[in-house]
Amino acid sequence: MTTSSTSTTLPSDGIRYPNHATQIVVAVGYLLVLPIMTILLHNRYPIVETIRSILEWKMSYSRVTILIALAASWCFIFVGGVLNLGVGLSYSLSECSRGVFLCTWFYTTTKLGVYLFLMERAFIVRGGGVRLHSWHYMFNVFLIGCWLVVFILLEVGRIYVINEEKGICIFGWEWWALIPLMALDIFVNFYLLLMFVIPLFRNTFMNQRLRQLAIRALWTAVASTAATMTNLVMLIIIKAPGWLCLVSCGLDVFLNACLLYFVTRTLKSDDQEAKVTWTVRGMVVLNRKRSRNDKGDHQHIDPAVFVVTEV
Repeated sequence: MTTSSTSTTLPSDGIRYPNHATQIVVAVGYLLVLPIMTILLHNRYPIVETIRSILEWKMSYSRVTILIALAASWCFIFVGGVLNLGVGLSYSLSECSRGVFLCTWFYTTTKLGVYLFLMERAFIVRGGGVRLHSWHYMFNVFLIGCWLVVFILLEVGRIYVINEEKGICIFGWEWWALIPLMALDIFVNFYLLLMFVIPLFRNTFMNQRLRQLAIRALWTAVASTAATMTNLVMLIIIKAPGWLCLVSCGLDVFLNACLLYFVTRTLKSDDQEAKVTWTVRGMVVLNRKRSRNDKGDHQHIDPAVFVVTEV
């Protein structure tokens, strides 16, 4: 971790931009984006209903992943606005440190929520079933473990300094933390793309609605990949000040949240369709095995293995 030898508190309000116009644009951006994020979150998750579902353990896994992504996105934009427009990242070294810490935590949590949702959709598109019996799903769990390792590297490899000449907070991450982040991000995104593209090319869907679900998830994965790669490459190439890092990552998070909201507008019917598809496929397999049993194979078959009761 790199720190600066300058005084931890500067004689400034800590809010430093190249010019006044830039500050106005940033302020207007936060004032527009935060209410939009609030509307998206409230429309998808009404407060009373959501709290009741959580306390009664009735929220489906798909809705949990979306809640993680949207809630973390809202928190990231809210905290980014407070740091950029209120406290000021350049006010002290400790504020600069808090900026990179919160950027790392909320940004990775948002991306984790998006990945969990897309992985669940890939699992549905490929036929569903019992999660622990699917090598695709177990591999997804392994990727989530890798993502948590990358998060730890990002926390350990944080860099934050106060520029001695301009008094501006500049933060980022060590190369040994950024390279695993980019490598894993690229791999996970292209892996998810393949999980949607292969079934589309093979046309293995039982009905048109499941195919449409795959197409929507595919475009979400493509757009999420493009936004994330653009943001990460820009942050690596440009030695950006702290306020620009928060704005850039906030825009990335906002676009991903909007994509997630758009693709889940038919979430309830999609989940119901997934249940029906898994049940039908399970009964097909069950009937085939029963047929083999009639021919001499007396192995016991448990119908519950093939029927998924909740997505």
